[in-house]
Amino acid sequence: MNGTWLSDEIDWSYDFEKDDWDHEGCTNPYCIERSKEILKTCENSIGEAMVTDDGGCPRCWWGEVLGVGMSSQWPYYEARPTVIVRGVYEIEWLDWLELSDIYIKST
Repeated sequence: MNGTWLSDEIDWSYDFEKDDWDHEGCTNPYCIERSKEILKTCENSIGEAMVTDDGGCPRCWWGEVLGVGMSSQWPYYEARPTVIVRGVYEIEWLDWLELSDIYIKST
């Protein structure tokens, strides 16, 4: 991980829309809303949710959500919503815009 962990809580005042292409970002506004929904579910389902940043079909990997918060990491180096996941080989930090899908593990 190339960055700094800043907080164990999501700062919901973060300007999510600044990352969409209508506001000089590079992401489809639909994807912004979808990633935000996934982020909210992660926050409420730590230890129960599985997320992926895989955009393909079928999804090739899923990581268990271990936590959420704010981090500053490459390439942005500013406080951004982040999800901590147990990845394939290590613990990973996923920027909120990387989140492409989520499911809740059955008990």
